[in-house]
Amino acid sequence: MSRYPLSRPPFPRGTSLLELILVVGVLGLLSVAAVRGLARLRDHWAVAAAEAAAGELVREARMRAVARGGARVIVDAVRDLATLEAGTVELRRVSFSADYGVDVDLGRLDVATIVLDPAGLGRLAGRSIDLTRGHARRRVVISGYGRVR
Repeated sequence: MSRYPLSRPPFPRGTSLLELILVVGVLGLLSVAAVRGLARLRDHWAVAAAEAAAGELVREARMRAVARGGARVIVDAVRDLATLEAGTVELRRVSFSADYGVDVDLGRLDVATIVLDPAGLGRLAGRSIDLTRGHARRRVVISGYGRVR
């Protein structure tokens, strides 16, 4: 015969509503923190990818300048755009805002032109391009010789 025949057992099984609400609240706080962290991580990845694209564009311009006798890179901070040209032909275009969601800042300039001579050396190079998205920021430095740092 049971010791508690008409009452509930001394330790009820299952969880109470208060325990469920606490667990859901803690999970909600953790998910908010994770989403904010992922958004910052996504911004850093986008800026890093835009930095790689800008560096690759200048490197390609140096190779084209040596192979074809000259090239230039035009960076437009107003339209967040960089263009590689050889002569009058546009060879490649990178739209930082459309492709990466990144803003371009050239300091006091709206448009910067980097001209590379047939030896692959830059005239009017010596530029720094700031790429920003959210809290992420990187600077692409193009030396006077047309090298990317």
